[in-house]
Amino acid sequence: MKVALYARYSSDNQRDASIADQLRVCRAFSERQGWSICEEYTDHAVSGATLLRAGFQALMRDALNRRFDIVLAESLDRFSRDQEDTAGLFKRLTFAGVNIVTLAEGDITHLHIGFKGTMNALFLKDLAEKTHRGLRGRVEDGKSAGGLCYGYRVVKNLNREGIAGPFDGAWSPSTIYGNGKRGTGILNNELYIGRLVWNRLRYVKNPDTGKRVSRLNPEAEWMRKEVPELRIVSDELWASAKQRQNVGRQAVRSAGNPGGARRRIICSRVSRNAACAAPDSS
Repeated sequence: MKVALYARYSSDNQRDASIADQLRVCRAFSERQGWSICEEYTDHAVSGATLLRAGFQALMRDALNRRFDIVLAESLDRFSRDQEDTAGLFKRLTFAGVNIVTLAEGDITHLHIGFKGTMNALFLKDLAEKTHRGLRGRVEDGKSAGGLCYGYRVVKNLNREGIAGPFDGAWSPSTIYGNGKRGTGILNNELYIGRLVWNRLRYVKNPDTGKRVSRLNPEAEWMRKEVPELRIVSDELWASAKQRQNVGRQAVRSAGNPGGARRRIICSRVSRNAACAAPDSS
């Protein structure tokens, strides 16, 4: 019997050694069964919530071409943690005449797909809720629960290198102007006046592309925390910037051109007014 091995670990917080460990135990199992290993497929630091993984896609192509008879993995959740994706994997491999075997569950049947698929989906939901709870705790302690804002730094060596701008790239209108309703962009970030605002947005994964898409939460669900020690902009300057933003928006609406060159000009004017309050990032 020809067998293909599949191994995956989820995030950068884990190690490549996890892949090696999974393959080692799968090889030993195959040897005991007298199976011939014809291929090994791996995905490094990729979530099981999406099928858009190079190793997994290669595995599926070769399976449908009947390059092997069995797919072996450490457990069913190495293939996917999504209930629908797990069922689709089972359906397609069964159609191709390829059996799924895991060290944890044995020969995979419809019962495993129904039960384990549900358990894995619940695991993802529980993980998301625990992560959200942990982030809320950080905000309640006056700590950041999101990315770094321009003008602030985390006390780590890598942040002492004098980076000129976000992501060490060129400035763009969206970086400065952002979205007022979503609180994005330098001119809308209340952290500059000593106020943490958290839970404005939630992120859901597009099942077709695997990419995260942001959704605006109701304002009643936002959490605000006063952190005066992080203020670097006065109320007067903040109010002046907000007023200038409103003037700019009205001008754009009057011109009937919500995007393009006119908006970029307005953005640059507003940014110059606010730039004087931003401390050196180096």
